[in-house]
Amino acid sequence: MTKEKLRDGLLKLSYGISGELDEYQRQRLDHLGNSGYLLLTLFTPLLLLVAMVLALTTTYKIAFLFAFISILTLFIVVTWYFYLVMGKERVLINELPTKELEKTKRWVVKRGIIIGLVAARAGCTGGT
Repeated sequence: MTKEKLRDGLLKLSYGISGELDEYQRQRLDHLGNSGYLLLTLFTPLLLLVAMVLALTTTYKIAFLFAFISILTLFIVVTWYFYLVMGKERVLINELPTKELEKTKRWVVKRGIIIGLVAARAGCTGGT
């Protein structure tokens, strides 16, 4: 039995892939990761430059809010792009045998409940 690479484990955890990663999935995830990296490294400095200009022309509070909101929006847009492309190219589709389907459904429901509780707790306490 071969040990799973840390990178593959992180990819499976990040994208919710329950089965083994095949070569096509690895290749597409690498390609999307490179595309996302390029988008972030091209647009983040531009947004920060606009924030610096805002800091010189207006208050620092407005510049900080612009930088924070624009970078958060950029991350959300890149994430949506990932999931749209992965859904279209069927990268996240896992073929499961019928006997594993029920076990996987229970795991997904448990994971959703735990993530929902953690997110609700973080939202109620202000993230602390």
